[in-house]
Amino acid sequence: MSRLSTAAVAALGGAGVGVLALLTHRLGGNTLPWGLVLAAAASVSISWALTVLDAGPMAVVAYGLGWGAVVVVALGGRPEGDYLVAADLLGWGLLIGVTSAVFVVTVLGVAVGTRRPHSRQPTSRSDRVGASGRPART
Repeated sequence: MSRLSTAAVAALGGAGVGVLALLTHRLGGNTLPWGLVLAAAASVSISWALTVLDAGPMAVVAYGLGWGAVVVVALGGRPEGDYLVAADLLGWGLLIGVTSAVFVVTVLGVAVGTRRPHSRQPTSRSDRVGASGRPART
């Protein structure tokens, strides 16, 4: 899969996780906000998984942008006056806490992804080593 198609899938995945975070962040209420914790855990862990699986910095950024785009669109409300994110502890927890966590993990993912050394492929015959530790005969 090319880097561009990986980034497109990551952006769609980020949008999907963003929708799920918006829909679940109010579950559990103020006493035990397990919906907000679940939204944060899913959002951050998938972003970090893209880094660990070496999807590339472009995929990590695409995931963060897809996630953020859904949240920004949802903040607009509807003409009828309906809203998805309330201005209470859980709403602010989603907007400030989870969004900040996704941003930080995305930045860390880009920093780690661009600094990761790539495996070195043997370039000459003397670089190839056999099972015994000696140069392989080809």
